[in-house]
Amino acid sequence: MKVAATSERPFPITIICGIGFLFLLFSFHISNSNYFLDDSYAGFTSIVTLASLIGIWSMKKLALYIYFSVFIVNQFVALFLGHWSLQSIFIPIVIIGVASLYHNKMN
Repeated sequence: MKVAATSERPFPITIICGIGFLFLLFSFHISNSNYFLDDSYAGFTSIVTLASLIGIWSMKKLALYIYFSVFIVNQFVALFLGHWSLQSIFIPIVIIGVASLYHNKMN
């Protein structure tokens, strides 16, 4: 009888990715604005963020680097457009922090 292989993904990665997917889902509803740049940029970064979260779920280092880069760029864009808030950084910082703890286990 074969025993099922255990997942290589640590449980905290599963949790933060689930939180990230929910955060991304709710951010679609919140991202109403009057600027064309906001709408097109929000759509683009949402797709890149979704792909990055899927990559982090799959334990890929490149996905963590892309997620971090998009986070930094988003903060500058939000600041430039006057939409920056302290609450917008909490969940991404937690995702980056937890994923960084497992950086060495990623491939």
